[in-house]
Amino acid sequence: MAIIQLKQVVAAFPGFLRAYQLLALLYLHTEQYSRARHVLKEARKLDTTNEITLRYMHELTNGKMRKEAAEAVKKDEKSQTVTYNVGNDTIIQPASALKDNSGRMTFINILIGLAVGVAVMWFLIMPAVNKSTSQKTNKQVTAFSDKIAEEEAQISALKTELESYRASSEESENAQQTAASTKESYEIVMEMYSHYLQSDMKDSAMVDSLKNVNPDALGTLGKSRYEEMTDSIYPRYADALYTEALQAYEVANYSTTISDLEVLVGFDEGYSDGKAVYLLYKAYDKTGDTDNANTWKDKLDKDYPNVDTSDLGESDSESDTSGSSKKSSSDDTEE
Repeated sequence: MAIIQLKQVVAAFPGFLRAYQLLALLYLHTEQYSRARHVLKEARKLDTTNEITLRYMHELTNGKMRKEAAEAVKKDEKSQTVTYNVGNDTIIQPASALKDNSGRMTFINILIGLAVGVAVMWFLIMPAVNKSTSQKTNKQVTAFSDKIAEEEAQISALKTELESYRASSEESENAQQTAASTKESYEIVMEMYSHYLQSDMKDSAMVDSLKNVNPDALGTLGKSRYEEMTDSIYPRYADALYTEALQAYEVANYSTTISDLEVLVGFDEGYSDGKAVYLLYKAYDKTGDTDNANTWKDKLDKDYPNVDTSDLGESDSESDTSGSSKKSSSDDTEE
């Protein structure tokens, strides 16, 4: 499991030297020497003088030599036996068994002596040897367990370090986005300010552009110019939109009234203490769009309960009655 995780790490971060070193250490412990050599070569490409990498290379050479020596011993022991078939049976015995049996009795006596020696060793020597072997095995198991625990701790630390890299990457990305937003806002302000000074652009076009500015991203100069434009353009454009909407409403051109007021409340919802919201509600009510009429009526009641409706030549009570009757009529229709 640890090997798989470290493979994923070096694949994702090919320049992470510590990950290569931990992967090579696990390969050494599992006697996968060819893979360990490959990983250590990659590690040396990253840092040819790293002390840990050089120590692991030395351990790789020694481990491989020990493994080859053990294989040579096994091969030598195998060569000292003879295998032959008798009928359907296969006989395996030491090569010395094919020698002359003339000294068989002497050999038997030797075997008896060996048996006595083995019995003495079994009852007197072996218990002490077994105890020593058991203690040695326990020490090896303990050492191996400690080593595994250390490797797991290193892997855990590596994961923590990777998470910090990811967090740093996300912070960098956010910073880049903020920088892009700031740059875009400054460019809009500088361009609109030039048109503002030359008076060569319509208020509607300038408002559409200025709505894309993030004032919080601007510095002192940028915010000052932004506020100078909005303080001048927004009220002037809002008055023009409201006047046009009111005139359209008076001639029952409710679609024009709605389109103008939707733009107006988009950048100045509280225009004239709620008059724009009130007229928008009335226009939707006149067109029979009950859902939108009720939405704006609710906002009117909540945020602008004392709105002045004298522009339309009707009182608040009349407007409330109109709205109530519209809702009632709608409810009766649904029933």
